[in-house]
Amino acid sequence: MLKTGCFSDEFWMQTILCNNDFFCQRIVKNNHRFIKWEKKYGNYPAVLDADDLNEILKGDYQFARKFDSLHS
Repeated sequence: MLKTGCFSDEFWMQTILCNNDFFCQRIVKNNHRFIKWEKKYGNYPAVLDADDLNEILKGDYQFARKFDSLHS
């Protein structure tokens, strides 16, 4: 699949690591991203704004999407 497939560069490393017992047991299974899967400001996923800040801070998030200079 990796030799003949047309996958992005980000795909192959995770495949190799997850198929190796040593690394697979050490991989964090949570992506730590905050994404609101709803439509807001005409965008999907939602553009985050100040109203979302408390929810973000309460969670165990290291990343968030999506931000917009007009609303965030």
